[in-house]
Amino acid sequence: MFTFHVDKTFFVAPYLANNHWTLIIICPSTERGYIIDPINREKDRHSYLLTSIIDEAFGFPFLWEMVKCKQQKNGWECGFMIIKHMHEFVNSIQHDFPIKLWNEKGFLPQKEIDKLILDLTPQFISRVFPTGITKQLPTCLEATICKKCNLFFHNLL
Repeated sequence: MFTFHVDKTFFVAPYLANNHWTLIIICPSTERGYIIDPINREKDRHSYLLTSIIDEAFGFPFLWEMVKCKQQKNGWECGFMIIKHMHEFVNSIQHDFPIKLWNEKGFLPQKEIDKLILDLTPQFISRVFPTGITKQLPTCLEATICKKCNLFFHNLL
């Protein structure tokens, strides 16, 4: 991919391994790579097969950094968290990267995941589906948190 896009500063690669999502950001011009993992306890670059594949593909070892980011509380949030990190990177962090990194501590609260879904779903639908199709999709009346199971869902028409 790099040979076709040598003009790009960053490559953002969501990476799924062992049922867990991680975000890898590659900066070929500085020979650095950044690993954003919502479960990064006791991990380093050797914990990810993709880092050695990238090193081999480029023909030199990247300097890999484990980025401090919010951690997931349970076993299912990683995909949402990686979407959140990609969104933040594209919309703000890339402009001052790598000076500006996440550098977050703690866990990502359910309320932030719910807000992410509410904020990004309309953008996703409008970009993925042609205008004619979006008119046929159900309209959201409101978002609800279930009092019994504490899960987020939409009430649709």
